[in-house]
Amino acid sequence: MKLLFITLFIPSLVFSWEITSCEFSKNKSSADIVYSKTIKIKRVEIKEGKVLMPVEENKGRIYENIKLISKKAYENILNSFSSGKCASTQKDSVLSFKITKVKKLKSEHRIANAEAEFGDVFLAVFGIMKNKDGEIWAAFPKDLEVLDKDFESKIKKEIIKSAPSAK
Repeated sequence: MKLLFITLFIPSLVFSWEITSCEFSKNKSSADIVYSKTIKIKRVEIKEGKVLMPVEENKGRIYENIKLISKKAYENILNSFSSGKCASTQKDSVLSFKITKVKKLKSEHRIANAEAEFGDVFLAVFGIMKNKDGEIWAAFPKDLEVLDKDFESKIKKEIIKSAPSAK
């Protein structure tokens, strides 16, 4: 008896985040990078051949709220800078993210940080905030812009749902 294995391949469906466009600075040392036409990461820099993700400063402290999480993502940015192009042939895509860690904080306003991974490309740290009335809301890193408002709404809902006081 012979066994027949069939593999289905759907080339138009992509399950990861890809660089779809870039806006380079005049001297090409930094760029705003758009992933899957959905999320823009601003102020990504190249210095001495290394990728530097944007950082935030608050009260003398520096926070790395957006981090690359794979070598491939790092290399894709380097290649985009060296070629001066950031276009992809990506068609339709199934974009995902997941909350991977929630760290409770001592502040009464920023009650926790939620880490979200976007595929195997980048991780972003979101603030779980609480206003005077006890309402919970999500604070996004200042250099992360969600271009798709429906997707932004999904991110906000998941972050709020992960809040320590919402459990």
